[in-house]
Amino acid sequence: MKFFSVVAIALTLAIGGETVFSQNDTLRAAAGDKWLISARAGGVNFVDGDVRIVRSSGISGRLLKGDSVEIGDRVTTSKDGKAEILLNPGSFIRIAGDTAFQFLTTNLDDLQLKIDRGSAILEIYASKDFKVNVQTPAGVVTIANTGVYRLDIGSDAGVRLEVWKGKVEIGERAVKSGKAVLIGSGGIEVAKFDRGERDDFENWSRTRARDLARSVADLQKKSFQPVLINSYLGGEWNITSSFGLWIYNPRFASYCFFPFGWNWYSPYGFAIPSSMWWYQMSQYILWRDRMIYGAGSGGSSTTTSGSPTGTGGQTPPSPRPPAGEARGKRPPFIDMQPSTGSPPLIDFPDAGTRGGGSVPPMKGGSPLPAPPPVFAPQPTAPTTVPMDRPSPIRVKGDN
Repeated sequence: MKFFSVVAIALTLAIGGETVFSQNDTLRAAAGDKWLISARAGGVNFVDGDVRIVRSSGISGRLLKGDSVEIGDRVTTSKDGKAEILLNPGSFIRIAGDTAFQFLTTNLDDLQLKIDRGSAILEIYASKDFKVNVQTPAGVVTIANTGVYRLDIGSDAGVRLEVWKGKVEIGERAVKSGKAVLIGSGGIEVAKFDRGERDDFENWSRTRARDLARSVADLQKKSFQPVLINSYLGGEWNITSSFGLWIYNPRFASYCFFPFGWNWYSPYGFAIPSSMWWYQMSQYILWRDRMIYGAGSGGSSTTTSGSPTGTGGQTPPSPRPPAGEARGKRPPFIDMQPSTGSPPLIDFPDAGTRGGGSVPPMKGGSPLPAPPPVFAPQPTAPTTVPMDRPSPIRVKGDN
């Protein structure tokens, strides 16, 4: 099953260039085809060598880049195979040769994986409320903090876990950065390991992390902003369901992590050079919140004063809250936000004052924005795909 049926179109546009239409149509058409937005887990971001999948339905075949791994599907690699699969936004699992893995759940606050054999590196955003559980032949390992973790499972079902950065919980025991854990029939042993010694698999994983972090800077504002805004106003994503979004960058032919917060670093420690605040999303988030929940003067949930200022003067789409969204819900990215260098955050009830706790200044000093511009023609919101956190600038929850 294909991640997005339009990925092939996006790649064709990236290679062959874009046709020049009228300016307004170009923004919409080019943006809609190029940038694909997702918040789900399971997207296949990289495949090398022979990688196979057995679907939960029993159908089997080769796993290809652009496919989606669903709950219950089992992925296996040949001796020379490797793959990168998106978890919740910002997090990755990378698997080496002779490895078998599957999803047990794909929820942001209850992500569960199963690794039966082989080697895997997990680049993970996690916190006390958003842990990742990995089931192994020797028991369950809980990833409790943002970081980088390597798991090796031998033929005897023994497990070696290296905590490159972060913290794991094994039963009642917590193991922090720089420690390796051996789990076998003899119990649990903890020892230091040399993080300066890296094999080809570790070097590949680190290089992928670096390149994907850099690719965020390639999200061109002129063509990407209309897609981001219109998909948000159309209810395709919200800031209370994850730490950010997966954005498909056709020039890099991969999904990269687009954080909701500011000044973020990847779990490996590579700076993520952009976020939604650079795309002036705060006014749209506030406006949609007002339309849905009746915030602002008069408490109207269906009307606003003024008229759309966007191209064509079209009426903004009727916003609808995604399932489970409630006014005042604390966005999880706030707790993952670096404690320094942050701009003011949108004011959510119970959000506290960390990072400013207020709305960024609006033109004219208005506490709530006028109806935001709507980009014409109204886009068909990009479809979604799978998939979450920071480093040297220490982030709450890191060790």
